Amino acid sequence: MLIAAPRQPLHDPAIASRIPDRTILDAVIATVLEHGYAGATTRQIAETAGINEVTLFRRFGDKRRLMLAAVDSDIGEFAAAGTTPTDDVHADLRRILQYYATVMDGHGQLMLILITEASRDPDLAQVLREPMAVQTRLRALIAHHQRAGRLIKESPAHALEALIGPLFARTITAQLEPDAERTPVSIDRLLDRFLAGHGARHPDNA
Repeated sequence: MLIAAPRQPLHDPAIASRIPDRTILDAVIATVLEHGYAGATTRQIAETAGINEVTLFRRFGDKRRLMLAAVDSDIGEFAAAGTTPTDDVHADLRRILQYYATVMDGHGQLMLILITEASRDPDLAQVLREPMAVQTRLRALIAHHQRAGRLIKESPAHALEALIGPLFARTITAQLEPDAERTPVSIDRLLDRFLAGHGARHPDNA
């Protein structure tokens, strides 16, 4: 007579230990999208990920650390390599646009939630520290190309806003008009339009 093996419960430690970090971080994002950062709880995150809260705290800590890990997992690779300037202004700016297009298409609503709630929650100021640090490095990248004569002289902060602003505006419009038809983002078109207004007329090396 065959005896069935005992079924492991959903939150069994043996199962939880096999759940990859990416699954947990995706659960963080999904929970915040549904409830907002202030309304999201570690219990909700744990249930979405299929683990218990004890395992969640053991692996990541509190909600702030979970959100930090989720944001860092998306921005870490770009922060490490994508913000270093080269001598090719087109390639550098295209890389920035491609990164933000990917982020806003995948997690645009999340970014809007975090930015909106940051003024009311000190925890979120720390969560947004790395994205803000990336923008500081991108302003330095733009200044590099301005000094080289590839971009016009202006505030690097204003130039960065002009470069990535259309992607943020597109995300906001999508939230306001979720049923409206959206055309795919054209990185080349955005780059051409930016350079038409902000590119140097006679760059040394474009």
